[in-house]
Amino acid sequence: MLAHGTVPPARRDARCRPRARLRSVAALGLLLSATGCFRGGEREKEPPPGYAGGLCLAPTTTMPEPHCVDGSLCNVDRGFCYDPFDPCRGFFCGGSDRGQCTVDQDNLPMCMCLPGYSTERYELLCCLPTPGTDEVCDRNVAIEVDPTAGDSGAAGAPPPPDAG
Repeated sequence: MLAHGTVPPARRDARCRPRARLRSVAALGLLLSATGCFRGGEREKEPPPGYAGGLCLAPTTTMPEPHCVDGSLCNVDRGFCYDPFDPCRGFFCGGSDRGQCTVDQDNLPMCMCLPGYSTERYELLCCLPTPGTDEVCDRNVAIEVDPTAGDSGAAGAPPPPDAG
């Protein structure tokens, strides 16, 4: 016979299992979040042409209009690819210390810059106002587009050096 308040071993094990399961699920969630996809760090790699955040690909004989390859749409007027379901995917505005991407009323990416930075020089990159003082915005200022480059060429207006 068990003392008053003592739970039989079979029932005690049954009561402890949900807690153990909960701890296992929590540990698994923590592990997956720590090793999962990293996205949106202070500086990401610039997306390649044809992908969200990159330049639109130039027209070819099989694709007569500027286009994108990863399911993104090409904004022909502004020359970049964007994901209509996640417009800020691939756009980092120069880094989290400069600003962040938000979605405008047309469901397109735009940069909201922190004080001291603006999008006057490049619409999707937060830059210091004085040219020659900003290592992010001043590198690769002129990007040449080769119209004969086919699918590897970029279309549209030259982008900022790090539109992504």
